[in-house]
Amino acid sequence: VDPSMLAVPAFSWLRTVAEETASSGAASFQALIAAPKLMTMNPRPVRAGLNTLEPMPPNRPFATTIATTAPMTTIQRGTSEDSTIASSTPVTAADFAPKGSQAVIGMVPGQIVSTDEGRADHPDPEQDILRIAVIERHKATGHIGLGYLKGYGLKAGAVATSISHDSHNIIVVGATAEDMAFAVRRVLEDRGGITVVRDGKVLGDVPLELGGLMSDTDLHLVNDRLEAAKEAAYRLGVNRGIDPFMTLSFMSLPVIPALRLTTKGMVDVITQRFV
Repeated sequence: VDPSMLAVPAFSWLRTVAEETASSGAASFQALIAAPKLMTMNPRPVRAGLNTLEPMPPNRPFATTIATTAPMTTIQRGTSEDSTIASSTPVTAADFAPKGSQAVIGMVPGQIVSTDEGRADHPDPEQDILRIAVIERHKATGHIGLGYLKGYGLKAGAVATSISHDSHNIIVVGATAEDMAFAVRRVLEDRGGITVVRDGKVLGDVPLELGGLMSDTDLHLVNDRLEAAKEAAYRLGVNRGIDPFMTLSFMSLPVIPALRLTTKGMVDVITQRFV
């Protein structure tokens, strides 16, 4: 496959599709090599378990198949009871301000499980207590889940990404509310992606304009920006025992113990209760 045609942070996806296609004998993978920009996932399920690849109709570029929604520009405010849009304003530092005692997720180096580290009422980067938030970005509910994170190591600035399993909302962690808001706004401006900021300046970012998860930019350029963003995060103090973005992206997956943050708040995965 010509790597300049498709860039996906999780490169294993493409390999899995290739292996599944070859093993099932469903369709020749040469089709993807011959016309990588005219391929899309067939929505019809197949017996092998993965969808097969087939050519798209003429004159329909790859990007329009994925990026069918309008560009992300702001977080739409709504009520907690339904998805009624009350107003449309950018995210601000006030959205991440301390709101009393909240649960603390403990990161475990080299793993995606977490620990319950009690509660905190304010961020304290020197003690490795950071603010973390998950912002709903699909249905304009205005929901923002808040909590604290320990073990990430960030000493200044903020990191945000629109890759956050499995719902892929925006997840952000930071030392200050101001940098958290700036990082989220940057992700929105990029129409999705990863960003590392400090004091209102972008230190590294990876635009992922296709659904906030992928890019059709040259693979090598995307990888270069990803590695540069990782180094920027490490320079801000992120623990080198974790991946700054991949590990963070799992902090919102509420099926892995012990604590996880959703758009509606912190969940104890063991008891299946909000805490």
